[in-house]
Amino acid sequence: MRGPRSSWIDRIMYVLLGFFVIATIGQALVGRATLLDVNLLTHFQPFQALHGHSSAPSNLCRGDTVDGVMPGLREIRSRLLLGDFPGWSSSEVGGSS
Repeated sequence: MRGPRSSWIDRIMYVLLGFFVIATIGQALVGRATLLDVNLLTHFQPFQALHGHSSAPSNLCRGDTVDGVMPGLREIRSRLLLGDFPGWSSSEVGGSS
């Protein structure tokens, strides 16, 4: 049987977990930020001319977010706005659910 002290510890832990989620991904959850590395685009033309970056990114493996994730998210968002609940994205390689 659990005592009253453990229930307070549980509540504190849930509150701390909630603060952690809000602090880390809260803005992305409400649409004010993104979890994608969109600054990656500023290293390539034509976006490079806007910001003056001259060096390539150190980790080019992040390009999958531009090639695969962003088109899939665009399709899912546009289909949701049209009233369709997408269970499959044809934009990604082989489709994705």
